[in-house]
Parts: sequence; structure tokens; C-alpha cells
Amino acid sequence: MKRFITVLSFAMILFSACAQSSKEKLEVKTFQKELSASQNALVLDVRSEGEFQGGHLAKALNMNYNAPNFADNMSRLDKSKTYFVYCAAGVRSARAAALMRDAGFKNVLEMKGGLNDWQAAGLPVEK
Repeated sequence: MKRFITVLSFAMILFSACAQSSKEKLEVKTFQKELSASQNALVLDVRSEGEFQGGHLAKALNMNYNAPNFADNMSRLDKSKTYFVYCAAGVRSARAAALMRDAGFKNVLEMKGGLNDWQAAGLPVEK
């Protein structure tokens, strides 16, 4: 019986972690819809400055995940706000979002597939 309870507890934890991550990682169209509906959200582009200059989402802030000062810059952000985070394909944004959540940010949403999928869907970018 004790083993059953342990297995059941583990399954519940695993299920809740999966459910939480699916809400935080959004498909492009859902990301766009949530972003449009959000009043005070901030958009973080975690690609390099050169990538950012090549095209980015409207009103995006560029904060290079690979820069040595990323954590310092992140610590200056308001943890109570909602952040929509993206990169080129979703790898850097996933890492950046995880760091943000670990630092106490409560509302961090990631774009699955990044700007590549955004553009493939025919959605606009600014230069």
C-alpha cells in the first residue's frame, strides 16, 4: 500500500508539471492571441542584437540570453508583470524562461518554435 501511494504521488507531481508546462509554452497562434489580449505584458526577444535587428515582434525588448550580463539584466525586471519570451527556434527562450521562473517570475509564457514558426505562419515582424 505504501508503494502504491508513493507511485500515485509521483504520478500526480509529474502530471501537474506537464500540465503547467503546456500552459507556459504556447503555439504561435495562441502566443499571438494571448499577447494581443494582454494589457501590460512585456515581450522579451532573447536572441542576439544582430538577430534582433534582422526582425522582431512589435514592442519587443532585446535581452540576449547568451550575453554575460543576462542574469543581471533579468534581475532588474519587474517580477509581477507578464512576460512573453521568444528566440529563433525556442531553445534559448526555454532556458531564459526557466531562469526567470527560478528567480521568482510568476507569469512567463514561451513561444514554441520561436520567430521561425512565427514567420512561417505569416505573422508580422518589425525591422
